[in-house]
Amino acid sequence: MSSPQTILMTGGNRGIGYYTLQALVQSPNPYILILTSRTLSAAEKACSTLSSLPPANPSTTLIPVALDVTSDDSIAALVSRLAELKITKLDALVNNAGIAMDAALRGTNPSPAEIREAFVKTMDTNVAGPHLLTTALLPLLESGDGEPRSRVLFVTSGLGSIEEASKPDSPYAFVDAPAYRSSKAALNMVMVLLGKKIEGKGVNVWACCPGFCVTELGGSDAGKAEMGAKTPEEGAVVIVGILEGRREGDVGKVVNVEGGVEGVYGW
Repeated sequence: MSSPQTILMTGGNRGIGYYTLQALVQSPNPYILILTSRTLSAAEKACSTLSSLPPANPSTTLIPVALDVTSDDSIAALVSRLAELKITKLDALVNNAGIAMDAALRGTNPSPAEIREAFVKTMDTNVAGPHLLTTALLPLLESGDGEPRSRVLFVTSGLGSIEEASKPDSPYAFVDAPAYRSSKAALNMVMVLLGKKIEGKGVNVWACCPGFCVTELGGSDAGKAEMGAKTPEEGAVVIVGILEGRREGDVGKVVNVEGGVEGVYGW
């Protein structure tokens, strides 16, 4: 019987993160799933709900942990908590937690201060947070012999592709979300630079786009399905595929799954 893989998911209490963990709970493979949320109560509630599902593998376990990626103290507390739990190795880190503030500003004639706040908070959560968290967890991800042993995923968006934004016929060309889109373009760069920094240390990196999904990110779910949005279960497919080893040929790229077809976004 194979040993459980240990996976840490940020923002795992709802949306894409939650449904990715649900898919892993229902996988025949064994996992130790560390679910983080900004509050411990939200993480515990999500773990309780997921634990009520019949696991496909009885060895799979869920661990709730509080984490605010915008707080250095919270990141340090997470590292300490993992040590308390005697977790000395991570097989995967999924940087999923993120925010989108642009939608709340549309049609409101926002002030310069409000626009600046949207950029600063979005960049802090979507870029600086994942970078600092990943750096803090590298000792648990790296292997001494350099063999690929672990995976780091950055959940991004096709909206962050400058190539797609430059195409006049792209469905992403005219989506008005400058703070969010800029943050995802920056996150893709974080992924590339991390890949260079840890080359030969046994860690593979990806940025992955779940696509436009019916989640709470960026505002209410209402109307998103009518606009062609995927279910969060469908969006989780690309993350599960990486975690289960089906995208090893796309290391260091921005990957997606659209209409059941695996693809790669340009920069």
